[in-house]
Amino acid sequence: MDLIGRVLQRLDAKQRKEGYGGLTHAELIVLDVMAVENDVMNGGLHQFFFNSAGDRATESISGLREIGAVATAAIVEEACSRFPAGKPNPD
Repeated sequence: MDLIGRVLQRLDAKQRKEGYGGLTHAELIVLDVMAVENDVMNGGLHQFFFNSAGDRATESISGLREIGAVATAAIVEEACSRFPAGKPNPD
């Protein structure tokens, strides 16, 4: 497993144990941005919104902007605008 994989594995374990409230701002950005990356590369925006990662779409957009991925943030934001209330319903 590469370094990124090990970091994500540890962050995922911490999130499962402590919840999102137990993560630092930087850790949340890593998880949210990588969720977009992994889901979209694996199955497109459909997969991102279908999986639980889509529940944090708003946070993912903010994280993408914070790291300078403004074009990707705009794409996710445009996709979110197609949902009622401008974002997917987590239920």
